[in-house]
Amino acid sequence: MSNPPMSVATCEQMLKMQAEMMGAINAPGGERPGDDQLTCAQIVEEMKATRAAGVSQGNASEGAAAAEDLKAKMQRAQAEAAALSATQGARSAGAAVVPGNAPGQAAATANLAEQKALQDRNARLNPARERAIQANANSMGDLSRSMRENPRFARLIKLAGERNCQG
Repeated sequence: MSNPPMSVATCEQMLKMQAEMMGAINAPGGERPGDDQLTCAQIVEEMKATRAAGVSQGNASEGAAAAEDLKAKMQRAQAEAAALSATQGARSAGAAVVPGNAPGQAAATANLAEQKALQDRNARLNPARERAIQANANSMGDLSRSMRENPRFARLIKLAGERNCQG
């Protein structure tokens, strides 16, 4: 795959973290009678009252910073792509009104070369993607540890997910 969104090592780490998270969230031991009757508000309140480390401040901060960095870089890449699209549209439209195939072929060739160059430049997003993915994996690791240490916390997270609780 050209310009993959993440390295093989990062992908493998994410898969491992996801498996650990699922193992922690599905581990028995946190169930209580009446869990099936809990509302989202009750789940959230109990989660707030439950002692669990959750995501460390350092990993939360790094995740936020990595996300902002990736967002800014993606916005620049999208703006560059939009400008290129406008330029190429104008070029193609101009070539279409000129008699013969040569102007259209020249425009298409130029457009393809510019698109390839843009694709190559967009590979510069990969380090920012890797950073964001790594930060997410670190946060997942923190959360998995918290759930293993406190099965009730894991059960509450599972219930919140099953009920699609927000907040």
